[in-house]
Amino acid sequence: MGVPTKGTIVTKSISNLTPKQFEEMVYDILDAERFENLTWREGGGDSGRDIEATTFERDASGYQDKFIWFCDAKLYARGVPFEKIQPALSPATATKPHYLLFAVYPHLTPQCKDLLDEWKSKNNPSFRVRLWEKKDIWKRLRRHPEVIR
Repeated sequence: MGVPTKGTIVTKSISNLTPKQFEEMVYDILDAERFENLTWREGGGDSGRDIEATTFERDASGYQDKFIWFCDAKLYARGVPFEKIQPALSPATATKPHYLLFAVYPHLTPQCKDLLDEWKSKNNPSFRVRLWEKKDIWKRLRRHPEVIR
């Protein structure tokens, strides 16, 4: 497994990146956002997750909780349909991370969002689903310009 290098975006638009470059960029954003223990699961057979990461949160008593994140990065020309994110749901259900983050560009289709909500309602997963779409990704890139070169 490779470890991406900082500054995976040159001056081209995100939509012109390859899927691998997009994964590298998401890895760099997670790193800049202070996610720890990042593991990029490059290549096929990633069990529905491209990146694994950990966050730590300290509560008011001083106790620190550890949270496991799985991230599935999807780069498409148009909205990402449910059948493209669905393969990440079953492995996450079996492996039980605390969070499953979909970093998608440009966005999930409206039907995908509806089907994801329906899936969550029916399956009551032990993990929380989080979503970064185009606007969220660009906000993080503006906050961390070192990711762009």
